[in-house]
Amino acid sequence: MPWQYKVSKFGADLRVQTGPGIGKFELLGVDNQPLGWIIGFPIDLRSRKLITGPYRLPLREPGCIEEFARRLTERLGGRFLWVANTANVQGIFPDMTASIPCVYDAVEKVAAGSPKSLLTESEFADRFDETTFRRMRIDAEGWLPGGGTVHDGVRRLLPNHWLDLTNWRHKRFRTAHHIFKPTSVENAANTVIQTVQAQIEALVSGPRKPALALTAGRDSRMILAASHPFRRDVDYVTLASEKNDCDTLVPRRITAEQNLSHIELPFRRATPEARSAYIRAGGNCVAGANSWFHPSVAPLADTHVFVGGTGGELSRGFFWNKRNDGKNLTGSTLLRRMGLPRHDETIEVLDEWIANTGTSEPKDLLDMAYLEFREGCWASVQFPCDMTLVRVQPLLAAPAIFAMLGIDAAVKRSASLTDKIIASEWPSLASYGFNTLGTFRDTVHQMCRVAGNPEVILRRLRRLAS
Repeated sequence: MPWQYKVSKFGADLRVQTGPGIGKFELLGVDNQPLGWIIGFPIDLRSRKLITGPYRLPLREPGCIEEFARRLTERLGGRFLWVANTANVQGIFPDMTASIPCVYDAVEKVAAGSPKSLLTESEFADRFDETTFRRMRIDAEGWLPGGGTVHDGVRRLLPNHWLDLTNWRHKRFRTAHHIFKPTSVENAANTVIQTVQAQIEALVSGPRKPALALTAGRDSRMILAASHPFRRDVDYVTLASEKNDCDTLVPRRITAEQNLSHIELPFRRATPEARSAYIRAGGNCVAGANSWFHPSVAPLADTHVFVGGTGGELSRGFFWNKRNDGKNLTGSTLLRRMGLPRHDETIEVLDEWIANTGTSEPKDLLDMAYLEFREGCWASVQFPCDMTLVRVQPLLAAPAIFAMLGIDAAVKRSASLTDKIIASEWPSLASYGFNTLGTFRDTVHQMCRVAGNPEVILRRLRRLAS
């Protein structure tokens, strides 16, 4: 299948297969020691170049595999995973959001990017857990956190965990101690800017032109501000609504007044057959709005690489609740905080996850939950769903994640990191508001959105109840 891979064991031998469209690059250490393969669309953040062939690191064969994996995954951007194959270790290490997904069957000793590519057609049907699929409301706006899937015997490898291919068990290799590194908002802004610019520069020199997503929100505005040195080398793209909402009108105003190349794409709704194929390609683990509207970006597929703003939520405590900071956080309250319905098996898994994070600080736990569950079990799961357009999320490279999570609580609550980045790179952007066309028009738009999708209200009520 396009963009897919499969890893299997035959005795001590490791077999790594890749389908068309996805990279497989040999990883080499000092003296060209083979250390396995990097799978995906990786970017070297130091050289600011796409990785298109064997990748050499000035490091010897790892004594501590977990330390080596942390150092490797913190040098790279784009989206990737490392299949380690050294003299001492065979394992799979994802990037910090598992943006190239990994699911596995420990009994059959095989791993792949999706249950759809892991299982045969008959197994995919026979092992489907329809009860969990319906209970978690996956066909609406739900998803399945914690490393589960809706296929019996298939588990998902979470971000910051690795899969040991000698015993097919997963283990955390990055705890809260490695993730939360206190920093000033000034240093965080500089790190985010440099990390985003390194990836845009690499993409500009690549075979397809970067198309930077632009909405009325803070996250795409961070990307826009950081892209200032490359503003003549990229296109900015907006999904334009006939209702002329703020995500249509604000980008239109910005690009016109800043003289930027702007592509407006109309929303295109998927046919029921196309939506079903999208959901199945992700293993029936996620649906949501993207399953309906993914055809909207199809016109970019042959000419562009899509650059999004996903991940900026980490800079503002997305799962925090002003009324309740999450004291005595449990799996049950965490599930509600994510806006998901009660599911006893998942609650048990989340309780185990909390005990294994290396922290009891509620806000840190909530930020880690966003990173590992909302990104790893919702956003990243959609990677194989639409195999037409490569999508890169520069804010989800490790240095940017550390920077956003490292700022203090007051800065996160004020959501002021975006303002710092704008002031540093593109001050004139400060004149454009975020997510607003004025109180009255915003209220009307929100009422229409809720009326068209009552699941929005249910999700928010669950969060408030936590």
